[in-house]
Amino acid sequence: MSESAIEARSVQRVYGSTRALIDANLVVAPGEIHALLGENGAGKSTLVRILAGLEQPDGGSVTVFGTPMSRASVADRTGRGMSVIHQDLGLVEALSVADNIALGARYPTRFGLVTSERVRRQAREALALLEIELDVDRPVAELSPAEQAIVAIARALRVGARLIVLDEPTARLHAGEVRVLFARLDRLRKAGVACLLITHRIDDVLRVCDRVTVMRDGRSVGMRDAKELDRDELVSLIVGRETTTAHSPTRSRSAPGSTALEVRELGGFGYGPVSFSVGEGEIVGLTGLADAGHNQVALSISGGLPAARGSIEVDGVSCVFGSERDAIRHGVRYVPADRLVDGLAQYMTAAENLFLAGPQRGVWVRRGKERRAARRALEQFGVRPPEPDREINTFSGGNQQKVLLARSFLHGPRVLVLHEPTAAVDVGARYDIYQLLRRRCAADHCGGLVVTSDLEEAAGLCDRVIVMRAGRVVAELSGDELELESVTQLAYGGTI
Repeated sequence: MSESAIEARSVQRVYGSTRALIDANLVVAPGEIHALLGENGAGKSTLVRILAGLEQPDGGSVTVFGTPMSRASVADRTGRGMSVIHQDLGLVEALSVADNIALGARYPTRFGLVTSERVRRQAREALALLEIELDVDRPVAELSPAEQAIVAIARALRVGARLIVLDEPTARLHAGEVRVLFARLDRLRKAGVACLLITHRIDDVLRVCDRVTVMRDGRSVGMRDAKELDRDELVSLIVGRETTTAHSPTRSRSAPGSTALEVRELGGFGYGPVSFSVGEGEIVGLTGLADAGHNQVALSISGGLPAARGSIEVDGVSCVFGSERDAIRHGVRYVPADRLVDGLAQYMTAAENLFLAGPQRGVWVRRGKERRAARRALEQFGVRPPEPDREINTFSGGNQQKVLLARSFLHGPRVLVLHEPTAAVDVGARYDIYQLLRRRCAADHCGGLVVTSDLEEAAGLCDRVIVMRAGRVVAELSGDELELESVTQLAYGGTI
């Protein structure tokens, strides 16, 4: 039997009183696409940091192509052919494709001099390994998310990667871009490169992966061939109970209260006119494909992208939002799509992130009181572990999202705009978040607007769904007509 690309055996990691990893095991073979799955808090993020060399284990072993790596550095792992591509991709958006590849692979020189033509040639050769052509002089900021991911992979290949770890590579991609990315990964598989995929998209796993390792509560609970599993079996393995509805919330059966948000003939760059309302305690979905215009509407309602025309009313009062601060003053809170870039301060604690705006109503002035208030909020929103002094970047994605939600509800919003609320969140935490939203919106008499390109999420969570296409509203669905098939048909240009 050939040596494994990477092998982790009985890996343990302890943070104070929290045992993040108890018995983590993983074996990835050369030339396979292997998925690492588990609920948020299962230990995936901790294991990936250890595999990447960013943290050292408290027990167990890690080998890369047969070489012990438990105490080795990131550079040592790179030397053995391992490359880790994190969610943020590690690209410099202001620089060109060629310069980004050179930053990772080193600038090619001749007689100690760097020439632009050699830099371009190196980039073109790296992209050719993936059978893709891009303008290597183009700034990375102008590329689509899928193209940016491909540049990151090309950079890894240029330094000789034989094992690539991809952390949530499809989190920002729509369906068409996901297919493009997976076609490139399939080519890597055929070339003998191993890919470890950390993802929450179960359908993608079943479609493209060879094997799956599932973690739960710091332990590896199973490694299975993907072709032997169906969706329900895999969900049950992840959440630890038999279920066919762990990924589907229950819609509210009560009638909404008075109107919290009224949008009339709203229009701006890439969308309009758009009209809809959201009642107290109601969750309304605004959905469509990635370019449908719903993302711009979310930003306009929350003050991030001022509208050019139309009106917004909160509790019957006409509002003009020139900034997010204006929206906040009128009771509109925004939960951004990218929690790490726009929502959280990564190197601050959970408590500090909860109270970034300062003490609420003069109540939490002393540090002790603030910590106790933070712990209560973390416990109420199911954050694991509920440790106020823990840095936010050590929490899993789902728990980070719960901290964001807790912060938003601390301010008693009248309207909560949730932009891709479960992006890069596993199936179990996704269900928890749905239940939290349902319960808190009802209890706080808050109107919830879920803006998402996840059509299944829109159809399953929301009381009503507004479907957009090419910048305009094409339908509003509710009751018995609100089914995933109907939402999908309308989003892709069909009729019902």
